[in-house]
Amino acid sequence: MSTTESSQSHSRVLRQTAIGALLIHGLNGTPEEMAEMESFLQAKGIITENILLPGHGVPVREMASLGWEDWANAVRRELRLLKQRCEYVFLVGHSLGGALALHVAAHESGSCCAGLQYVTIFTTTTRGATSHNCPHTDYDRNQ
Repeated sequence: MSTTESSQSHSRVLRQTAIGALLIHGLNGTPEEMAEMESFLQAKGIITENILLPGHGVPVREMASLGWEDWANAVRRELRLLKQRCEYVFLVGHSLGGALALHVAAHESGSCCAGLQYVTIFTTTTRGATSHNCPHTDYDRNQ
């Protein structure tokens, strides 16, 4: 294999692995909420960043001075950092984290992310950790 062919082959591999996921927990939560999802994504070769939102992971009193903009700015900041390492970035949020992901995706200029995933329910299967899993429908059972 020539040096040019080797270089092109290496570039293809790097591009294939340059997928990232920014994981955003819910209100008064911690990155531990997203740990199972993070392990699953990492096992599939996806680079993950599982953030701790400002004022979370501490007593609730310490969150009182913070709010929506602080959390959205933290998501924007982490998204920009992850985009420096990854060609494609997906935002994955649980509860408040899902709302923050939608907000940031809607208000970032340009192409902010490759996709969004709002996680509503965690189970031990990947089917249970999807945005369309709703306890009031038979969607998952009919698939």
